[in-house]
Amino acid sequence: MSDQMSAAQTPPALVNLAFQRVAYQSGAIDDNQTAHLATDGSERTYWESRPEVGQWIAIDLGRPTALQRVRLQWGEGYPTDYRLEVSDDTVPASKWRTIHQTEQGTGGTEEIVLEGVTARQVRLVATRYANARGCVLREFEVLGSPGPPSPLPSPFAIRDDGALVMSGGSWKLQNAMFVDDAPGVISRPGFDDATWLPAVVPGTVLTSYLRHGAIPDPRIGDQQTQVSESFFTNNDFWYRTTFIVPEANRGRRLWLAFDGINWQAEIYCNGVSIGRIDRRVPAGPFRRQRGGPSRGNEQSRGARAARRAPGRANPQTPGPPLPERRHPWRRQPHVRFQHRMELAADHPRSQCRNLGRSAPGSHGRCVARRSFG
Repeated sequence: MSDQMSAAQTPPALVNLAFQRVAYQSGAIDDNQTAHLATDGSERTYWESRPEVGQWIAIDLGRPTALQRVRLQWGEGYPTDYRLEVSDDTVPASKWRTIHQTEQGTGGTEEIVLEGVTARQVRLVATRYANARGCVLREFEVLGSPGPPSPLPSPFAIRDDGALVMSGGSWKLQNAMFVDDAPGVISRPGFDDATWLPAVVPGTVLTSYLRHGAIPDPRIGDQQTQVSESFFTNNDFWYRTTFIVPEANRGRRLWLAFDGINWQAEIYCNGVSIGRIDRRVPAGPFRRQRGGPSRGNEQSRGARAARRAPGRANPQTPGPPLPERRHPWRRQPHVRFQHRMELAADHPRSQCRNLGRSAPGSHGRCVARRSFG
């Protein structure tokens, strides 16, 4: 049912079905190196197991899928003896069947060819290690043919007064550690955000990852221990979207209104910084903030962006009791990118910022960078 081959022999038509899919674990070395970091598409992050026999990591693909290969990218620690198992069950699975087993694990990049395997979940179980590190798994890729395309996002709603309500829509999200480009590049048309997650707006970063199925649900059992603390607390996050200025606002002076960013952000449009939101002085859980000015609206295509700096929820905001272990998504229940965002004409100057006059059919892209602290 399986064979091993070099990564160079991988057919280009295959895609990584495990990319940004939820991963579960038997345990991790600490609160940070958890299993979902092995499916985020980056070798900068990794799952590190405890150095105990029988440690495992399992990926839920969401539906039964034909599997053709498994690629394992190991770090400093790796198992010499391990097996691959699959299951057709939903989480938690009760029945597993072995599809590959070896006592000659080499570390580095290992690729296993599969034949006639269809499953919903894939699990790796380690039984012997090369050193005291246990498993350090940078990427766990499950290769197969592409599935059906994702449905297109709904367009932003246009109110009767011509205002563009930019909640929902085509917002996308990415951890800033994976984005090396400058804000001016990210916020321009043509920037490639194909690997970014669909973002829930309004909502928290964690909500977006949970809705996409990229992390275990921290509300169930002890699964909050399977969500990396440092990944969500020590990094900024970018938000990005595309929009078209409504025809009703042709030639009118426009205002960009952010209602409820909590708590810091830098906003960019058409490659230019247009303002900063700074809430280090508590003033309630949400308040309409000001964006900065931009003169990029005269272009037929444009870009708009915001960069969030590290911060935390208003300490005066009530929340649920704190667990013994620090989990930011529980102790900061009201942290969110925005409550509402609008692009409109004739907004009060005290609540918004002037974006200049709009050319007919103007395009834009909007990005926000945020983090938790």
